[in-house]
Amino acid sequence: TRLVSDWSSDVCSSDLFGSAALQRYAQILDDEGSALLFQSYKMHLLHMHANARAVDGREMPLMPVISQTLKYIAEKALEKLKEQVGKVVPAKIRWVLTVPALWSEEHKLFMRKAAVEAGIIENTNSPNLLLCLEPEGASIQCREDAEWSVKQQMKKGSVVMVLDCGGGTVDITVHKLLCDPDEKFLCKELLPSSGGCEWGSKYVDLYFEEFLKDFFGNELFEVYQKEATARLDILRDFEILKR
Repeated sequence: TRLVSDWSSDVCSSDLFGSAALQRYAQILDDEGSALLFQSYKMHLLHMHANARAVDGREMPLMPVISQTLKYIAEKALEKLKEQVGKVVPAKIRWVLTVPALWSEEHKLFMRKAAVEAGIIENTNSPNLLLCLEPEGASIQCREDAEWSVKQQMKKGSVVMVLDCGGGTVDITVHKLLCDPDEKFLCKELLPSSGGCEWGSKYVDLYFEEFLKDFFGNELFEVYQKEATARLDILRDFEILKR
């Protein structure tokens, strides 16, 4: 989730991200102000749209929306890294950016261009950026974070199914492990990634609000939509119930 409160055709500033963006957006609407709030905008990239659409229907170019998001994440990562190790030389950092397995080479090139726009790398061919398929990254992380009793079951020759359930997409992949728990991770994809581009949790939110509209009727639902802070509180509580 990203908030843009100051924008032109291709330039945006005064950004907020995550829950802070949602809270600020609700305050702006309650004060009858104006801002652009973008949610699930990775789905625009999935369909290779030129623009990202804000929740109120207005649009701005997708590239700055994605690149400024990457810039924000990179800056936060650098802050945390400096806290832990002290001096950091950005040129010596190798960034790993995970991407959905459903994405084509065109999608991956867009992400590299966005990383250049964000100042993370100097050019799209830079070796300082590695694109990792999300199911493979998930396999590695699950093995590294698993309890020892579970990790012992992930032996060489084991077949595992990886379900990557995100906000917009759901990827389902089957891997065969080619390593033992104490060895460097290596796997083989037995079945290519499949799933759906509109199966994610954000669509549960969408259907929840459609249910509210049917339950309350159009008139009360319009009141609900105008009360931005109250709406945000209801959706936040619903998010907790989903978990």
